[in-house]
Amino acid sequence: MQLSERIDALVKLGTCMVDAANGNGNSAIVAAISSAQQQNPWFDTNSVTHALKSIGAEWLNLYVLNKWISTYPQGYFNPISPKKIGVVMAGNIPLVGFQDLLCVIATGNRFVGKNSSKDGGILQAVTSTLVKIEPRFAEQITYTENLQGHFDYIIATGSNNTARYFEYHYKNIPSIIRHNRNSIAVLTGTETNEELMALAKDIFTYFGLGCRNVSLLMAPKGYNVNGLLRCFAPWDYVGNNTKYSNNYRYNKALLKINGKNFTDNGFLLAKEDFAISSPVAVINYWHYNSMDEVNEFIALNSSSIQCVVANSSTLKNAVPFGCAQSPTLMDYPDNIDIIDFINR
Repeated sequence: MQLSERIDALVKLGTCMVDAANGNGNSAIVAAISSAQQQNPWFDTNSVTHALKSIGAEWLNLYVLNKWISTYPQGYFNPISPKKIGVVMAGNIPLVGFQDLLCVIATGNRFVGKNSSKDGGILQAVTSTLVKIEPRFAEQITYTENLQGHFDYIIATGSNNTARYFEYHYKNIPSIIRHNRNSIAVLTGTETNEELMALAKDIFTYFGLGCRNVSLLMAPKGYNVNGLLRCFAPWDYVGNNTKYSNNYRYNKALLKINGKNFTDNGFLLAKEDFAISSPVAVINYWHYNSMDEVNEFIALNSSSIQCVVANSSTLKNAVPFGCAQSPTLMDYPDNIDIIDFINR
C-alpha cells in the first residue's frame, strides 16, 4: 500500500471506532464493547468507549495523522524492506497497545503482536475492522501466543518483574522495554473548582489503572485534602464496579489494621505517603515546602513518572488538568519516540 492508502483506511477506522462508541454501526467493535466486561470486569462500557473515542476522534483523523507524519522524514513511512516488529502488549486499560500497533503499520512495517489475556478482545476487534476496511492490512498484522523466530525489533510492556525478563530474553534484539510507571499531580492551592474536577478525571479514568493516571498528589503545607476529596463526589459511581469496591474495602481495612491515618470520601482513600505508586482506590499525597522541593523530587524519580499534571503556570511542560488520559499521538510512553526507534 501507498502511505496515502494506509492513512485513508486509518481515518475510516477512526470513524468506525467513534460510531461504535456511540452505539452505532455493526462492526466487530460494537460486539466487543458488550463482551469486554465479561472477559475483564475492569473494562466497563465507560472505559472502553472513552478509549475508542479518544483514539478514533483525536488520533485517527486526517489532519492529526498528516501533521504527525510531517514531523518525520518521508522515508520513515515508505520502507524499502519492511521490518518484522514483535510487540508484547499490556492489558491494564483498553487499547493500551494501539499506539505501538499504529506506529508499526503506519510506517509500512509488519506487526506481530502478543496480546494480553486481559485485553477483553477490544484490540482484535479494532484490527479486524481495519482489515475489513482495507484487506491488505492482513499482510501487516498478525497475533500470536508466543513471539518466536526472527524479529528486527521488539517493543514490550509489562511490570517491573516482566521487564527484567524481557531485557534478558530480547537482549540481542533492538528493543523498547517498558516497566511500571505512574503519574503525579502538583497542586498549589489556587486551582479552580473546574481544574479540581478535571483532576478527578486524571485519577479515576480507567479506575486509575493506567500509567498516565495520577496516583500521587503533591500539595503545599496546610493544603485541605478533605476539601479536595469532596470535589471528587461526582465520580462515586466507580464504586459500582465490583473489583474497584473490593479494592476499596480491602485497602481501607489494611490501613486500619496497620494504624495508618487516612482520609475517606466513601470511594477513595487518601493517605500521606510520598510513594509514586498507590493501590487501586488509594491516592497518596505529601506536602511540599517549596517548588524547588517539587522539582527535585520529579528529577530524582523521572524514571518512575509517566507524566506530571499541573497548571502550566506552576510547571513548564506539565499536562493540563483533565488531559492525562487523553495523550496526543506525540505523547509516547516513557518519552521514547517509537517512529524514530523503528527507523534506526
